[in-house]
Amino acid sequence: MFYDSNSFWIGFILSLLVFIGIHNVLSKIISHKDKRQHWKRVNISTSFIHSIATSIISIYWFVKID
Repeated sequence: MFYDSNSFWIGFILSLLVFIGIHNVLSKIISHKDKRQHWKRVNISTSFIHSIATSIISIYWFVKID
């Protein structure tokens, strides 16, 4: 997937920015009555979105690469 270090670092930085963006959006959307429950719900939601995205990307790369 990454054949040179520039592509690797660009992919890494973009992935990090997307993760931070998703986390920030979810922490504003999800209600925060109890601080511990808020953290737990944001963490679970972020992990759920991450697992969906990585599974879709994995299937894409599996099908694309014969």
